[in-house]
Amino acid sequence: MSVFSESALEKKLAELSNSQQSVQTLSLWLIHHRKHSKTIVKVWYNELKKAQVSRKLTFLYLANDVIQNSKKKGPEFTQDFAPLIIDAFKHVSSEGEDGCKKQLDRVLSIWQERAVYENDLLDKLSEVLHGEKKPKKRPYEAIKVNDEDFASQSSPAEPPQTADLIRALQELENAASSDSALRQRISALPPEVQDTSLLHRVTDKESGERLSRLVEEACMLLADYSGRLAAEIDDRRQLTRLLALFLQSQRDGLAQNEQKLEEYKRKLARVTQVRKELRSRLSSLPDLNLLPKIGILIMFKNDREKTHLLKDNAANMYTISLGSMPTGETGQDNKHCHDSNHALENREREKQLARRRLYIVSVVCLVFMVGEILGGYFAGSLAVMTDAAHLLVDVTSFIISLCSLWLSSRPATHTLSYGWHRAEILGALLSVFTIWLVTGVLVYLAVERLINDNYEIEGTVMLITSGCAVLANIIMALTLHQSGHGHSHGGLSAHSHGHSHERKKAHSHTNTNHHDPEASKKPQGNASVRAAFVHVIGDLLQSISVLVSALIIFFRPEYKIADPICTFLFSLFVLGTTFTIMRDILVVLMEGTPAGVAYGEVRGRLLSITGVKAVHNLHIWALTMNQVVLSAHVAIDDGTDPQAMLSEITQFCFSTYSFHSVTIQLEKQADQKPECHLCQEPKH
Repeated sequence: MSVFSESALEKKLAELSNSQQSVQTLSLWLIHHRKHSKTIVKVWYNELKKAQVSRKLTFLYLANDVIQNSKKKGPEFTQDFAPLIIDAFKHVSSEGEDGCKKQLDRVLSIWQERAVYENDLLDKLSEVLHGEKKPKKRPYEAIKVNDEDFASQSSPAEPPQTADLIRALQELENAASSDSALRQRISALPPEVQDTSLLHRVTDKESGERLSRLVEEACMLLADYSGRLAAEIDDRRQLTRLLALFLQSQRDGLAQNEQKLEEYKRKLARVTQVRKELRSRLSSLPDLNLLPKIGILIMFKNDREKTHLLKDNAANMYTISLGSMPTGETGQDNKHCHDSNHALENREREKQLARRRLYIVSVVCLVFMVGEILGGYFAGSLAVMTDAAHLLVDVTSFIISLCSLWLSSRPATHTLSYGWHRAEILGALLSVFTIWLVTGVLVYLAVERLINDNYEIEGTVMLITSGCAVLANIIMALTLHQSGHGHSHGGLSAHSHGHSHERKKAHSHTNTNHHDPEASKKPQGNASVRAAFVHVIGDLLQSISVLVSALIIFFRPEYKIADPICTFLFSLFVLGTTFTIMRDILVVLMEGTPAGVAYGEVRGRLLSITGVKAVHNLHIWALTMNQVVLSAHVAIDDGTDPQAMLSEITQFCFSTYSFHSVTIQLEKQADQKPECHLCQEPKH
């Protein structure tokens, strides 16, 4: 314990509260320093007079605790408190709060029953409280276990804590009744010390003096043991009171909880009844969706919002009352996680447009393929026939593209959680392979013609047929071209035509300098349409090469070698046109960052958001060429609201880049580890 000093005691008395633990703690500290009892009593009395009215009774509780619990240690406090206790009672009873005398009377009653002081002093204390009337003192044995006397440890109104009961039980572990060694000493005393009939055995002065010393020792031993037993009895009675108070407090708490349970059962019954009535009324209400031309009038009154729905030319008015929402919880703030993502509706619109274009070019291609087969047969031109074969491959690739679009529209499954979107990429890859295959066959046939030189060509028929083929490919190329209005930029642009302004109104971000992403990103359309477009461009070049050959052969028939030579030149050009789309397909299959998205720009703009401290494990990849997905780990400030920050980041990603899907994992900056390779920024 801390060292005793008057200043330390004054500080502890100033911090004393009416709780049981506070009184007990200070009481133990004072008893430990009982050699300073005179100083302690003097400081206690001075502080009692200076204390607030509500705390004066607590000082007497403290004195009561010290006086009763120090008796086993010595009589210092009992003696030193005696001269001042009467003045203290007078002071507290005269200046204390209402009901203070009742509490003092309880303390006095216990002192009378336990004979803490002499009767004269106790009578004077009784006169202070009751005037000339002297209360009848009960014998010590009359104390009942279930009485309401004040327990010395704390305020009588406060039940004991579990820790107090444990402490009281621990104090009885070394009680006098369990001191077997002392009882053996008492039983070992000679019979002469307790039986006067044996005194005749004392025959000389020496034996009498020896017996006298034994009697004195026995008296001291028995007096000490009797005192310890009396103190143990007192402790056990006090423990019994504590247990009774504790049991009563538990019973009171149980009764209160039972009352609360009954109350909430009644509330549940009322709410259940209201729910039944509400369901019955809902079934009888009209369907507002069937009411035409509904006007909406919003009125506010007493923090309640009433929406009156007025049906034109009707006598009835239906009223719906809605509870007002707190600030920040308005309806427009309750957004679904995919509400801000227009990529899905753009994607469906794009697929419909792609299917319509592919249907058109498939019909056109099929008609002109039949025409080229007939024209090549009558003209005897290999270039025209191979071009017709190329158109056959085109029809096949268009059918593959349509199938891939149909597969990509199928819903996701447990096995294919992203759905069949990659079927479009695989269809485009197969279409590119067919281009390479047909080009290889054309080159092979051209080489064979150069070697053998045993063929004849009808220039006029070849010229008419090749001209029609060029016209057909131009029509198909214009149909599949994706640079006009109405197409979607998908994941590689900030907005889609038709709703870009609306999106800007729905999101505002004051800490980021927005620019127009459409000015810096290349549009990428549907992968199947792109593959078909490149295919048609290859066909157009092939048809042009055939037309050039037809012109040369028409004017100079002896230059029929122009047919295979043009096939060689334009075959190389066709192969070159497939390089870009093949590169994009490989980037998608390798989960690479699409060409239209700048990794560093996305990371930098995420870091520019207020509250974002670090961004790592950032991944940007594409399901298809225009469905870009983002995931990242974002470290934020400790004081930032995680939910608000998550909403701001996702809204920023959707509104700025129109990603198909965004997944953000929020972390604390302290969670990052320098040695973790996943926390490092990838190399360029």
